[in-house]
Amino acid sequence: MNKSLQGRMPGLGSNLKRNLHFFLSGLVMHPYSPSSLLWLFSPMGAQIPTGFCRVLSARRIGLTGWLLLHSFLSPLVSLAQPASAGHAIVADLSQKLEHAFDTGEHSDSIQAWLGQLQAVNASSPKGLGQAHAHRFRGILLLNDFQKDSALARFRAALPLYQQVGTAYQLHRLLLHMADAHFEIGNYSTCDSLLQQVTTYAQEENQTFLLGRIAYIKGSLASRQGNCVASVEAMEEALARFVECGNLRWQSMAQAEAGACLVDLGRFDEGIARYLASAKYYETRGEMRNVGIRYINIGTVFYDMGRYTEAIEYGYKAHLALDSSFSYGQAYVYNLLGISYNEQEVRDSAVYYFEKILALDSVDALQNDYLLAIVLSNLGEALGRMGQSSRALPYVNQGLALASELADLLTLSRLHVVKGDILLLLGEEELSLSETLAGVALAEQERFTSVLNPGYRNLATIYAAQGNYEEAYRYHMQHKLIDDSLAGVDKLRAVARLETEYETEKKENEIDRLSQEAIIQSLELSRKNTLLYSVSMGLVLVVAVFGVLYQQRQLRSKKKAIELEQRLLRAQMSPHFIFNTMVSLRNALHEKSKEETSLYLTKFSKLMRQILEHSRQEFISLQDEVETLENYCALQQFRYGDSFRYTLEVAEEIEPEEVLIPPMFAQPFIENALEHGIDHAKREGELTVRFSKEGDRTLKLHVQDNGRGIEVTKEIKAQEGTSHKSLALLITQERLANFGLAGTLALEQLYDADRRVKGTLVAMSLPYQIDL
Repeated sequence: MNKSLQGRMPGLGSNLKRNLHFFLSGLVMHPYSPSSLLWLFSPMGAQIPTGFCRVLSARRIGLTGWLLLHSFLSPLVSLAQPASAGHAIVADLSQKLEHAFDTGEHSDSIQAWLGQLQAVNASSPKGLGQAHAHRFRGILLLNDFQKDSALARFRAALPLYQQVGTAYQLHRLLLHMADAHFEIGNYSTCDSLLQQVTTYAQEENQTFLLGRIAYIKGSLASRQGNCVASVEAMEEALARFVECGNLRWQSMAQAEAGACLVDLGRFDEGIARYLASAKYYETRGEMRNVGIRYINIGTVFYDMGRYTEAIEYGYKAHLALDSSFSYGQAYVYNLLGISYNEQEVRDSAVYYFEKILALDSVDALQNDYLLAIVLSNLGEALGRMGQSSRALPYVNQGLALASELADLLTLSRLHVVKGDILLLLGEEELSLSETLAGVALAEQERFTSVLNPGYRNLATIYAAQGNYEEAYRYHMQHKLIDDSLAGVDKLRAVARLETEYETEKKENEIDRLSQEAIIQSLELSRKNTLLYSVSMGLVLVVAVFGVLYQQRQLRSKKKAIELEQRLLRAQMSPHFIFNTMVSLRNALHEKSKEETSLYLTKFSKLMRQILEHSRQEFISLQDEVETLENYCALQQFRYGDSFRYTLEVAEEIEPEEVLIPPMFAQPFIENALEHGIDHAKREGELTVRFSKEGDRTLKLHVQDNGRGIEVTKEIKAQEGTSHKSLALLITQERLANFGLAGTLALEQLYDADRRVKGTLVAMSLPYQIDL
């Protein structure tokens, strides 16, 4: 027994009857196992003579001897049975809870069962039931990432299991303690506990325990940066879980293997594992775990340079995760932060990283591993913003944490990030030293995601030093990895896997029926040819109906999206009309009759445009610009020319031929005029730009020189209007329906002295060509 697990134990005589009961019970259940005899003495801390064990071992007395001893002692079990009325209830509840935690089934009953277990324990607080209660509540806490509280529960259960538990129960507890120490970062203690459990599990051939041990070892190797060893361990764990039929842990092993495959640059294999895991959780309605898998998939897209898709999956994960799950939300914010950082939306990146540092998940959960990653990302974002001096302390703090945790992946990345920052500060030699250290570690562990920027930075440094031979060499290595990451085959493989996953969710029932029909036809074919033909006919019928059903589903989905878009536009129109009527009311009070008449004329024209557009899914860009021109003129009239506005369309766009969805720009123009621009200064500026972004999307920018996002929030709070914008919610929903979720970004603008100089809203819009 490990020294850390030894404690004060009562003498042998005081609990002989209880130990005799467990000895006899173990003998009845496992009559040929020497561990039955060890448990007569070992829970009391007594020293077991080696010779005694040899004499009583099955190898010495033989099978017949064990059978005779078993038949002689079995009748004494009832005499040694503890006199507890709740013994059967405790056994039943512990079995149910064990099954629920291992398989994920009946998870909604766990709290009720724990309550019943606690009630049974009230009369005997130091019994086996109390040990179970501590262990199972510890598992709940660990699942909620409350690691220290979980470990405290496990430690409370330890002496109770040592006194009255079975060998299996004790070693299950030791496995949970290893899990907790791993999450906390006590890797040596975790490894020591795993060795104890491994010996027992191998002797008793406990397949599930061996799978759990391999899973933790794989996680440990991953945390320490040994991705190859981690994948091997997870494959072993997966094989064990398949052998014992545990689907839940198969899913978890798939996901962990996926993470390491991604770190090794095998993106298509990694995303296949994530999708397999997500499919399992989705069928069970476990949205928290679905959200975690969405984070994983978003991270893969980030590593492949597909940042828009990464942001989309980040928002999907945010919606799937409940807001109280701050640990998961921290990883969502990290994904959004790094993706916005790569899109050069620096303020948004820093905003999300700082949101993580403000969460309880960093300090309360003592997650130094997560903190090291966040510090790395925050330092990189600040460095790219040109705030190198502010970035360096974050990076140094992250380096210290990653080194302490032996987190080689984060450590290598931080060296490269620090080298980049030092280069910006003009420290070429220090930059070279840090970058080489990071690249050497990444080459050793094959961290492709670190080597790519590392080689790029080395090429830049050597070029700055005039060493063009080395600069060219590292540039070619960077280009080789870059081409590999963006390879057409990988992109197609990931797209295919993602499409298969989405299609499988919709056609799951059809596939199941088709498979059943095929199986039946194969079975019948062995009997006679006639039944085989009939079965094949049924399969064809099912397939035809399946195709028809799929087409009907697609038509229904398209119709539903069109109806939803129409509904959202209908929601937007009354909202817009309401705000315009408010402006009209103000004009009636403040303007002359002639001015009011002019205002009403423009207003009626604008209403006709809005009502016409609300019935159309797409309108010409020319019509949209004319509507915005009319709206801005009305608002300029209302505010007494306190602001100037500009509506711009890029030269490569033909406004009469390009069709876009209506009413996307207006809510943000309204927000800028209502809350952003300070009309008292009469220096307001508003710019709306449409530019081409891709083959199927335009970029819309709405920019003002107002107070900025934070000041606007404070003013709204003081005025009691800090509610969430209806127009903003509707816009996000409309973008999601067009497959452009995550493209909406709000950025606070600064001048050279870091003073707020306005707000920029950017989003992607779909467009069509009017033929």
